[in-house]
Amino acid sequence: MAAGKVKKEKNQILNLVGKGGEYANDTDKKELKKFLDAGGDHNFFIKEQGNNQVFKWPNLTTKGAPKTVYIFAETKAVENIKSAYRSADKGDSTTFKGMVGSHPVNLTATKKTDGLQAATITKMQELASLEIFKAGIERNKIYKSISDIRKDTYTMKLINKIWKDIGGLDTVDDDWLENFYKQQKALLSSNGIGSRNVTEFNREGGFMKYISGVVNKKFGVSGKDNWDPADIWLIRDEDKAKAEIKKIVDKPSPNFEQFQSLMRQLFNAHKNTSDPMVFGISLKKVAKGEPAQIEFVNHELSFFKRLEDIQLKYVMSKCNLGQKKDKGGSIVMGSQDTRFIIQDGRSSTYDFQIKGNNSTNFSNLKYEPTAKGATAARLGKATVELVITTMQENFGLSFTKDNTSYPMDENQIEKERDNIINMIKSIQKKGCDTVETDPVQCYENLKFAMLDAPWTANSKIQQITWLSKILSLPRKKLDSFSTEMLFMAKKEGTRYGPFAKIF
Repeated sequence: MAAGKVKKEKNQILNLVGKGGEYANDTDKKELKKFLDAGGDHNFFIKEQGNNQVFKWPNLTTKGAPKTVYIFAETKAVENIKSAYRSADKGDSTTFKGMVGSHPVNLTATKKTDGLQAATITKMQELASLEIFKAGIERNKIYKSISDIRKDTYTMKLINKIWKDIGGLDTVDDDWLENFYKQQKALLSSNGIGSRNVTEFNREGGFMKYISGVVNKKFGVSGKDNWDPADIWLIRDEDKAKAEIKKIVDKPSPNFEQFQSLMRQLFNAHKNTSDPMVFGISLKKVAKGEPAQIEFVNHELSFFKRLEDIQLKYVMSKCNLGQKKDKGGSIVMGSQDTRFIIQDGRSSTYDFQIKGNNSTNFSNLKYEPTAKGATAARLGKATVELVITTMQENFGLSFTKDNTSYPMDENQIEKERDNIINMIKSIQKKGCDTVETDPVQCYENLKFAMLDAPWTANSKIQQITWLSKILSLPRKKLDSFSTEMLFMAKKEGTRYGPFAKIF
């Protein structure tokens, strides 16, 4: 199972030496302290796997031979250690590989944001992107490089404050600054909105809170992202825009189509500099080495017309039910996820990763596609409720999303043995690659995983159940479902609001 990097003080790492129940000699502990001290006053990280500590010292094989110990640190700490231990280092430019005491150590450079929760990083980067857009629109600060941003002391002060107040970090990684100037270039390009008059730059509260309340109370949409995935909003004449919205939504029976038409009108006001404008932007991190792109979604009737002509085809699925050794030498499931791959007529491939929302605890599934050639930029998650509703209403398939409805311990999985084996047989018959071909052994692998990482086995059983339902569809309906899956993930279609996507 996947593990997360957790920031640790040097003494916290040293205190873990010998905690695995095996004897650790004092010389090793002294050598490790010397090694960590050579990194200077910078952050170190180790991996944690749920409640299990991945970091072990001693870290020994069953025959007593030392295994590699993995540690992570900020780039500067790795550089300092590589310099101090030059003669012992066999790593590349970002990694130290060598002996520390009696153990081989792999020290790898990591980002400053590693160790922070995903929601925290998302908030940091979205607020920072907003400041970069604001600099370009209000102060005509057009950035062409990382150094351009760093030279703008006003904007850097604001971004550093965001990094410090929200993430507790003193400095911003260069790869984030590269992401920000690329996003600005895409927004202000001839295909974007240009340097328009904007009176409000909003990410939370304000208009975001207002429009979330509107779609929920007036149209029963739970969660603003189930209507429009915009992360930030550029607004002109907010009061006038709200007044126009109220004319529609304050009626006794507000009409959703009229509301959608108005939101498209407010979005398309980016073409001028005077009418009220509500311009939502969905942000995805730009792939390293690639320029950012901007794409308008659900913004005009011709866009919906093009969607009618798109028909995707199911290609294949893979649900790895084999086993492998993780970096610590433990036997784990071959993967935590299922891949569901579809393709359009232009040979564009979309690889859905279906897995638990949480890799270290029980959780429900999420459905997130990546376009071929754009692995650094996810397209967005397909809303779980819509996936299940679509399965039921459009294809007559029932699926329970609650993870507690599936085996969570050894006793429960044994009761479901025959059902699980039959589902594995059914997806194999439909061509799903399970890696391990013997259905009974697949079940035994799940049962084994239930002892050490029950959430992984639970998630896999959810995935098998979902696949067994979907792959039971006749080919034509399977292709239709695949098409709707992609539209749900990309938030494309008449049920969704207009937005610009920068990726």
